Amino acid sequence: MKNKIEDPEVVCRILNDSLIKQFKFYSKLELPCPNLISLDKNPIGLCMPRYLLYTALARSIGLPVALDFIPQFGNFGGSHYWVTLIQKKNFSFNAGEKWEPCLFRGVKYFRHVYTNNLRGSDKSPLENPNVIDVTKQYQERKIGNLKLELNTTVSKDLYLFTFGMSKEFVCLQKAEIHHKKIFFNDISYFDDSILFIGYYKGAEIIPVENPFKIHNWTREISYMFPSKSFVQTIRLFRKFPISFEEGNFYKEVAGAKIQGSNFKNFKDKKDIFTFKDYPQNDNKVKLNSQYDFNYYRYLPNESGQVNLAELQFIFDNEKDQLNESKYYQFDPKFKNISNLFDNDSRTYYFSSSKENWIGIDRSQSKIKKIKAIKIVARNTYNFIEKNNTYELFYFDFGWKSLGAKKAKDSFINFQNVPANSVLLLKNLSEGYQERIFTYEIYNTVTPKQVFW
Repeated sequence: MKNKIEDPEVVCRILNDSLIKQFKFYSKLELPCPNLISLDKNPIGLCMPRYLLYTALARSIGLPVALDFIPQFGNFGGSHYWVTLIQKKNFSFNAGEKWEPCLFRGVKYFRHVYTNNLRGSDKSPLENPNVIDVTKQYQERKIGNLKLELNTTVSKDLYLFTFGMSKEFVCLQKAEIHHKKIFFNDISYFDDSILFIGYYKGAEIIPVENPFKIHNWTREISYMFPSKSFVQTIRLFRKFPISFEEGNFYKEVAGAKIQGSNFKNFKDKKDIFTFKDYPQNDNKVKLNSQYDFNYYRYLPNESGQVNLAELQFIFDNEKDQLNESKYYQFDPKFKNISNLFDNDSRTYYFSSSKENWIGIDRSQSKIKKIKAIKIVARNTYNFIEKNNTYELFYFDFGWKSLGAKKAKDSFINFQNVPANSVLLLKNLSEGYQERIFTYEIYNTVTPKQVFW
């Protein structure tokens, strides 16, 4: 007879190991959450249905688990759900993933419950009577109170907001007001975050002051007042930070090699270049090889995966007609090799064969010395795309436009941008993901784009 397992954490792990083999996390499947029967038959979707399914399965065998969430990350676009095992010391984790505690990064934390909690406002996450504020239970996240002083007296109900996706605002908590002093209890200082105070006018949110930044170590605040006297020219490379999925695509480039050979099957070859990491901003890498070869190839790293949107071998200024007669692959079963040189970052080539690689035939060309390579990893289309039109906004008691312009390269410059501003860049041609950022000196002497 098998020994009984009584430790609830161990049982949670066993259940998790089973679910991780079944549930397929797919971030682009933004559909309403189905009922549990449908979800059990078709285990695919975002974090909410995945953890809802785990919670139902865990409760069916007596595990005291709850579904917790943050309505908005502290410094990244989007919300998140997870599972908490309720015991003397609560243990929170991402169910359905590799077993490890999750470092959730929000300003406020909430939990779905069965009890009817008729408190909170009709304009906050607590508008749902079956949701309660559990921020105080996450003491390891450096929880404290926030006290502010307003410049003017406001007779309306005030709320704490943060920035969501694009121009969306996310309500976090209703304020306690005493004269011009305003209080918010149980705020997480785990990350630096940008917040603002406002009120509702119908469905519209009206800021009463410009945003402020809370600093996680000192718990100090600094206001983001756009400068009227100091403006700057800024260079932007993205409109949304690198996501978890995109980061994995980038990792697949690190360690890959460019090799040359005079044999089409590369039985004898020479390393020309090894990617230490993925070149995010400038996708054209100079190689400066001193050798002439008849054949060149892109050899993937230990993962064995070629997962690229663009791969172009560049030889001096010769304008080669890129076509399939010059590009070839070791494993011919994989299709869409033409996607590697169609100058479209939204199409991609993927092969999972451990032995596959992508080569180019230069045996009939006069110029054989390779000068550079253009490489674009599979991506989420959130970097600057050539010939797309972008509009830049800054926040000053609401969003104000700094104009629109077409990108001529893998970056775009904007002039006369007020310093100390919260900024937002929109792609007017296509795409929908945008996230606030600042332009500042950040661990370097060179100003750069910092997403929140």
